[in-house]
Amino acid sequence: MRDVLYMLIDYSQRAYALLFEPLSQQQKNELFEVFLRIGDALHISALPETYADWKMDRHRHLVRDLSYSKHTAMLFRSYRRHLGVWRYGLLMEVQAVLVPDEVRRLLHLRKPCLKRRTPRLDRVSTESGSDLVGDQGATFLNDS
Repeated sequence: MRDVLYMLIDYSQRAYALLFEPLSQQQKNELFEVFLRIGDALHISALPETYADWKMDRHRHLVRDLSYSKHTAMLFRSYRRHLGVWRYGLLMEVQAVLVPDEVRRLLHLRKPCLKRRTPRLDRVSTESGSDLVGDQGATFLNDS
């Protein structure tokens, strides 16, 4: 459970940075506090008390505990079988963009063929709520 919680914290801040801008330190602290409450509610013991402590523990975890095994290969074959070729390819592309470099190497993910084009997405308010509007989002590297 700790591994999944740590991954969700990491992916949340990476996805936000990809779509909008990097989180401020205050936003990172707030994000961590939300996930800390979730971890406490799930009875995950000995969680770090601060974002800075989490960041160090996350790095130790990636170096010490993460490995590619036959189970990893089985999981990804299962993804491909259940998602189909196109959706599996999209999943791999999103993973390649979001995961830390150590994980990208470990999972044998190619460098992403999508890149960010600035400016990033902006939030705009509408009568029905908040929608996201962007320039053209991600683009293929060879579209320059």
